[in-house]
Amino acid sequence: MAKSKEVSEQKLDPLAWLGTFSDLLTNMLTFFVLLISMSSMDSKSMRATFGFFDEALGVLERVASSEVHHESLLPIASVVATQVVAQLPAIRTAAKKQKKSMSWAVERIIDQNNLEGLLEARSIPGGIKLSLLAGAFFEPGTTRLRPAALVVLEAVADLLRDPELSLTIEGRQSDSEPLSDPWQLAADRSLAVCSYLLSREGMQPQRVTVAAYGPGWEEDTLDRKQEKLDLVFTWQPAENKE
Repeated sequence: MAKSKEVSEQKLDPLAWLGTFSDLLTNMLTFFVLLISMSSMDSKSMRATFGFFDEALGVLERVASSEVHHESLLPIASVVATQVVAQLPAIRTAAKKQKKSMSWAVERIIDQNNLEGLLEARSIPGGIKLSLLAGAFFEPGTTRLRPAALVVLEAVADLLRDPELSLTIEGRQSDSEPLSDPWQLAADRSLAVCSYLLSREGMQPQRVTVAAYGPGWEEDTLDRKQEKLDLVFTWQPAENKE
């Protein structure tokens, strides 16, 4: 009995663990290579690829994904919007030097953060229009500004200290929501943003205007979104202003 036990112990390979260890290292290396390759992929290509699986899931794709994702992305949208607003002068300068539109640089930031459904940019003569999902600024169906929106508006107020810059605030409401008066809500939201900005020190009322758009005045920014808030920034040399 003792002899057979001694023989079995002699057959054990003390380096056998290296095989398992090498497999572990190989799996870890593959995992990190996969992470690096995914992080360098274009986000739109990623969404197009995984969108195939979404379509294949059938009823599973209807698990309140829009509500969950929308609410979870609002703070991120606020951070990105704040960064975009704060960087607008630098983006404008760089766009002039490279002869590119400001919206190209802003859309690149938005795309990198996967926020195309919450924030969009469009170049206009002399400036840029930022279209934001109204839900990122206001509580549903109200004119109450979210705390995250105040951070963005502080950045806007800082930017408006530039004497060459003017801002138009455009509230937009479609008739898809069960609202008593979408025009009134659009106007009230524009005025709420304007009132907050004018309460900041050093603001000049003549450089901030408001507008409201109701049913029939939809535009293709943030397509199929029912509630929007547009911040239209335009630069004009001070000597040309009336």
